[in-house]
Amino acid sequence: MFISEVNFFLNRICAISFTDSDKLLALSAKHGFSGIAKFRMNGKSGFSITNIPKSQGIPVAAIKGFAELGLVETDSAFKGKWDVVDESTLALFQNLLSIPSVVIDTVLISKGRRTIIFRFHDTDLIKISSLLNLPSKLKNFSIDFLVENKDKKYFINHIPSTVALKYYELITSVPPSSMNLMGDYVIATFGNNWFREVKYLLEDEIHAVYYEKSNLIGRSGQLKDISPSEKIYEMTFQNPIITYVFGETTKKMISILGMQQRMVGKNFLIGMIIPESVESELQEILADLAVRFNEWKPIISSVSRLEEAISG
Repeated sequence: MFISEVNFFLNRICAISFTDSDKLLALSAKHGFSGIAKFRMNGKSGFSITNIPKSQGIPVAAIKGFAELGLVETDSAFKGKWDVVDESTLALFQNLLSIPSVVIDTVLISKGRRTIIFRFHDTDLIKISSLLNLPSKLKNFSIDFLVENKDKKYFINHIPSTVALKYYELITSVPPSSMNLMGDYVIATFGNNWFREVKYLLEDEIHAVYYEKSNLIGRSGQLKDISPSEKIYEMTFQNPIITYVFGETTKKMISILGMQQRMVGKNFLIGMIIPESVESELQEILADLAVRFNEWKPIISSVSRLEEAISG
């Protein structure tokens, strides 16, 4: 699976944790449950999609608190989506994502603390260090670790055992109308042999880190160098399938923790990491995807626990 190839292009991994004014954190501190979240940027604001697996056994008092916060209950999870109102938390995410190589792998909620795990390239180490050394208004801020990214287990070691993660891989065939060298600045820049990882979605543009497999064809004005010697760059892109998946997972409150893509010729591969507790909702989206984008011929090629996917 191509996710095992993507992980180590960004050669540093870091985790930071803190507390903020989010009421869900207070509930977590009181009742001891864990949840997993994805932050999405929306202009200068942001929102959180949080999934809390029911498999961990959640006290009735916590469930009452979920209802008061507007979380939706399903057979396997509690799901919520709300704006990030804590200004310090929002500023931290904005500052992290402004660094070209940063890809946020996950945001955890556990025992009253929020933990952000992210990878980056060491060409941005000075920027990361400067950001982490800034005076912070966040309470109980700590750097849990900042190390070389060489562990085959990816970030799974740091996920609570109650939060199982799944990896889905799709194969599509790009229709001729979308293989336009003149009209697609990604193809005009990288050709058709590359990896990329999604950073975040902003309006109709998606920011991503690219790993070039050959040589640049050209230089788009949007291209940012991360490590030209290793052929790593940041650039935006537009893709109807990815935009659709982002939109539908937001509606269904699914935390997509990671989204990787691989282009080889006209074959376009999509990888997604999600909590197992919201898997049925993702399957509904993929069923609709096959109908709406039938010209792309999407098929599900692999599904497994994340730890199995990255060990191959």
